[in-house]
Amino acid sequence: ATTPTRPGAPPSATLLVVEDEPHVRRPVELTLARAGYRVLIASDGEAALSVTRQNASIDLVLTDVVMPRMGGVDLVRHLRASRQVPVVFMSGFHERQADLADEEVLSKPFAPGVLLARVSAALRRGT
Repeated sequence: ATTPTRPGAPPSATLLVVEDEPHVRRPVELTLARAGYRVLIASDGEAALSVTRQNASIDLVLTDVVMPRMGGVDLVRHLRASRQVPVVFMSGFHERQADLADEEVLSKPFAPGVLLARVSAALRRGT
């Protein structure tokens, strides 16, 4: 499952995008899918946990910080209790939150190229 989709493309990886705002989620999904990634979608942390139970091989989680029902920080805490998976947080809040001090944070709004670079770097790091 790690064969490139076209010459020069990154190996396909499965990414879970967790974002409650459709106007943010859809462009992120399209950008990642066009780059050759397999993209799974969840609208909040609780839905994301359900998706992770059905998909054992998720290579990276890209999650909003603030969402209804369960936010990104709680989601990642739950995920890391059972697996190590690289995470990139997306946040519209430009002041750094204390609970994200050691995390990879992508500030909204962001350009597609910035998104792809950060995802690629996080996948290479594997943390």
